[in-house]
Amino acid sequence: MSKIPWYLGQFDRRNYQSYLKAIAQEMPDGWRTIENPKKLFPRTGEVEFNEADALPLRKGEWAAFHVGPGIRNRAQAKHARRIYPYYDLSSCQSLLETRRELSFDGITTDGAPGLWAIRFGVDGLILANLVESKSGCLILNKSQNVYEYDFHGGVVISVSGISEIGKSFYMPDVDAAPSCIHDWTPDKQYIENVIQLLSCAESTAAITSWFRVHTNEQNGKLTSGVDDLLAAAQTLRAGELAKKLEEEDSLTRQFTEAVLKDQHIAHLLDQQVQKIAEEERVALRAEQYKLLDKEFSTERLQRREVIETEMSVFEKKRKCELEEEIAQLRQLEEEKLQIDFEKKQADLERTLQQEKEYLESEISRLKDACADLCAQNENQHQILSSLSNEREVCLASLTDVEGRTAQAKIELEKMDIAIAEKARRVAYSVIPEVRLPAQARVVSCEEFGHSVRENKLLTPDGKILMTQFLALMLAGECPLLYGPETQDFLAIAESLISSGRSIRLVADPTMISSGDLWVRAGNHLATPLYQGLLLSESSYPRTILAVIERVECSAARFWLPALKDQLHGGDFPRCFMICGTIENEDCEEAEKMKEKHIRLKLENVVIQNAIALSPLHLSPENYSELAPGAAPLTEIQDKLAIANKMSSGRLNLANTLQAMRTAHEVGLLDDDNKVMLQKRLVDLYAYLQNNEQCAQ
Repeated sequence: MSKIPWYLGQFDRRNYQSYLKAIAQEMPDGWRTIENPKKLFPRTGEVEFNEADALPLRKGEWAAFHVGPGIRNRAQAKHARRIYPYYDLSSCQSLLETRRELSFDGITTDGAPGLWAIRFGVDGLILANLVESKSGCLILNKSQNVYEYDFHGGVVISVSGISEIGKSFYMPDVDAAPSCIHDWTPDKQYIENVIQLLSCAESTAAITSWFRVHTNEQNGKLTSGVDDLLAAAQTLRAGELAKKLEEEDSLTRQFTEAVLKDQHIAHLLDQQVQKIAEEERVALRAEQYKLLDKEFSTERLQRREVIETEMSVFEKKRKCELEEEIAQLRQLEEEKLQIDFEKKQADLERTLQQEKEYLESEISRLKDACADLCAQNENQHQILSSLSNEREVCLASLTDVEGRTAQAKIELEKMDIAIAEKARRVAYSVIPEVRLPAQARVVSCEEFGHSVRENKLLTPDGKILMTQFLALMLAGECPLLYGPETQDFLAIAESLISSGRSIRLVADPTMISSGDLWVRAGNHLATPLYQGLLLSESSYPRTILAVIERVECSAARFWLPALKDQLHGGDFPRCFMICGTIENEDCEEAEKMKEKHIRLKLENVVIQNAIALSPLHLSPENYSELAPGAAPLTEIQDKLAIANKMSSGRLNLANTLQAMRTAHEVGLLDDDNKVMLQKRLVDLYAYLQNNEQCAQ
């Protein structure tokens, strides 16, 4: 569509002037009905239409047009284009199936009869004239030529507000031409048209003789060539009415023209001509039907008598021949069967005698074996009786042992719980105890990925980083976050992963070994990380997001590799996820970490215009808590599929294994975009390896 707005309207003509009644208007977000057309186009809500010669329309038909200034200070339609009511029959894959649907079932819609644009198949469209059936549906008109177009050679316009379900139109391109024209006239109507033409022809005797010459006596069909078809066409054109009109003088023509100019007389003449033509067609059709029925009946009776006579003679002759053949075959078969019977009887008697002798010897042998087995059976019964008694004694003893073992296990579990609770109370005795908020809505990894994609605070890059962030932690990494939006990103991560709360530990120079993460150096008090670890391993485990802030202020080069070894080895529960933050990127410790640890830069990850609505999006009602479940078991086919996406030589063995594990985790979070996410994770590990090689 152009920048000048389009309007949709229906054609109307009164007082020798054509108008287009404005119904709908093109808007930036689609087509809408005009609520008050008289306000937009004063007085009548219509625009003048002076292009009726270039675009002939009938009353009620639709057109699309621009509006421009006209005479008498009235709006005038410009650049009008014909549009058609549209109906989608793409479920019909072929033109034949579409014709069957429109001819028998019809379509149910609130549109009016007329010329419709009907879509069929993938890229097919036809212009068909539809009429209203007795049942209220729109069906195909019986006699018409149907034009076929390419569906993609136009625009489908959907207008809401015209009816309860809206209305659709099809506007073809300006230069659109039909790819094919189909004659869908029924056979009955086609025959009636030919007979009507023949009734006006003067040389009907010549046509009858031509039919006799070209009739095939064997199959009753006509055979003709190109010359015959041309001759028949010339004969149809040369009617009696045409010759009489040519012989009329100029006075008759003038009188006829004067009479025809009178609309009333012309209407009466048309009615009379149609009535006479219909009566002649009915009479001619009835007469032809009677002659054909009579000829068919006579021919049928004659051929039936001949065929019945021939069939009776053939059946008698064939019956005699078959009886003689059957008698001969029966005699030969009886003689052959008698010889085979005598031979098989002798063989059978000889075989039975041999079998009898063999069976008698076997019977004697089996009697001896049966006596031995009876003696052995008696002995086995005695052994089985003694074993049954021993089994009952063992079962009673085993039941007693199992009961005492179960009781001992229960007491041992109670002791373990008491020891763990005591250790926890001792660890919490000096510092405040970490108290988590109420557990929010529990989500799976797949549901987490959906929540990230629907998040209203994260930018597209922020959503990708959030998915990578969780996949790295689930795969046993400790990603380091830096950038101006780190805290905003962590606040959103807390609301999605751990019910809106994270456990944080601020790093300081006293943190040297990995043990300092769990117990304070000097006072031996438990850190918040240790309390979070106990909560993730309790009888009712919770998902914990642990954050080590300002890792560059400690000796991270010593304790961070040890922590990552524990994470890679699976020493911590999957619901205990840990990450770190960097504030000063230029210090020496931060430069060292760049060489060996994955870092995520958080910049332009939060939609600035949505920060004002953050209290709504980060409210407790919208919190969720991730349930990561057990670690997924990767099939060898999945590993090979991920390995094929990695360029050969980019990663060493250790980084390849870890990248494959992380790529599998990210596939569980977002299956639709996993190829893109896996590629970005592999690029992270390749960037890390390049930094390490540059440092060496």
